[in-house]
Amino acid sequence: ANTCNMMVHVVDMTTDDSQRYSDNRGNYSVITRRFTELTQGWTAAASNVRQRLTQSQPLGCVTELFCIAVPTGTVEAHREIDTNVQATHFSIISDSVTQKSLDSAAKCQMELWSNGFVGNSFANSPSRLCFASHAAEAENMYTGGFNMQLSSQITGEVKFGEAVDYRIFAVQLQRVTVNSLGLIQASLD
Repeated sequence: ANTCNMMVHVVDMTTDDSQRYSDNRGNYSVITRRFTELTQGWTAAASNVRQRLTQSQPLGCVTELFCIAVPTGTVEAHREIDTNVQATHFSIISDSVTQKSLDSAAKCQMELWSNGFVGNSFANSPSRLCFASHAAEAENMYTGGFNMQLSSQITGEVKFGEAVDYRIFAVQLQRVTVNSLGLIQASLD
């Protein structure tokens, strides 16, 4: 009792500024992130068997791919991030050309470490392929997003050292606007 506290910061604006910013229909536009699942829900993978996920005519600029994996048999209600299994192989192929390949468990761990995704005793990080600005210090060809709409087909490959159920997500850049009618729209262009 009496141990919870909350602090709220409120920005007070002048009356003129409040009127100017109260209606931004047709003016509001921001770039933000969208998490798009590439798998169709939880997908089973056997131990040491490479899984391939192909997508035709992908859209948008992807800043990273991440793969959440849990041991096979984990009850869906208990599939938490702290039971995450790291990949032993994670790669992306664009139009039959391998763009980035982490072909060992050590390289998968180095990708996480070099991009600042360090686990702790409570939760480990999902496996990732990073192309974003937070990966600018990493020694690879990408220092920004990977514009996938320039490819006709993208294939992701992932392999694990044990049987797992996994999901792969793309973190994409999207533009969110408020049009002149006041409707919010989001696009990947």
